Amino acid sequence: AVVSTQSTGVQGEKQVGITGLDDKRQITVLLLAAQSGHLLPPQLLYEERPWRGVVFPSDWHVHHSGTHCSNAETMKVYVHEVLIPYLALVKEKLGHPATTKPLLIFDVYMAHRNEALLQLI
Repeated sequence: AVVSTQSTGVQGEKQVGITGLDDKRQITVLLLAAQSGHLLPPQLLYEERPWRGVVFPSDWHVHHSGTHCSNAETMKVYVHEVLIPYLALVKEKLGHPATTKPLLIFDVYMAHRNEALLQLI
């Protein structure tokens, strides 16, 4: 079984149930990791706006896509708000010019590798 050291729930609740046993709301989570081992803030995609009262860590990118699935638009938002700023920080820290191209490895899902997205990076 997968076990986590973190969970989310309604602020002030005394008990947080195990999500997934009877909860049919769907969510997609996009995870990015750097070769250094640094994990970037995840993107959580809901079909609609997140549940009221649920508090996520402030650096998580919580978004809704209408279908809870990753698509070209949600990837574009994530790249602008999370990936590009991270890449700029790393380039500056390493003393590389801003024009240095990163090596990015994507899965085969079209939303993660469309030409418009690649042009942003």
